[in-house]
Amino acid sequence: MEKAKRISERFERMLFVLGIITKGLCTKGLKPILIGGCALEFYTYGGYNTMDIDIALPEDEYYNELMKTLGFKKEGR
Repeated sequence: MEKAKRISERFERMLFVLGIITKGLCTKGLKPILIGGCALEFYTYGGYNTMDIDIALPEDEYYNELMKTLGFKKEGR
């Protein structure tokens, strides 16, 4: 994640972080699907901007642990 902090281009940084998350999940057989605004931003080559990364995947405790390890905090809704 330290390398991600040094990436100045916001969208490139988001994709880099998504790659880290995807790599970690794939080691457990989980394949996340990019959805929402970030998927639209990727599809439109930056024509639409979002500030978050939305992924869909089955609920799995490993995902929660991976995100904690990467420094993310879960916000309640």
